[in-house]
Amino acid sequence: MPNLIVHNWIGRYCRIMTTPERSRTPGPEALRLNRQVCFAMYSASRAATAAYRPMLEELGLTYPQYLAMLVLWEGGTAQRS
Repeated sequence: MPNLIVHNWIGRYCRIMTTPERSRTPGPEALRLNRQVCFAMYSASRAATAAYRPMLEELGLTYPQYLAMLVLWEGGTAQRS
């Protein structure tokens, strides 16, 4: 389910960004929350983090800790004990 949410928000973001400016809705309608790219990106980020949560809970890691581990692994500095 979270992957579907991410997919929907990314699709909406792409449609917003590829709509010619002359075709975009002017005025107060443009300020509606569902038209804000920042909200779409925030929602997609939260959905992606939620998708990782079950795996990360098993490892005892938060998403930021997981990202740090990926950086260490790519750099060859992560060690297992």
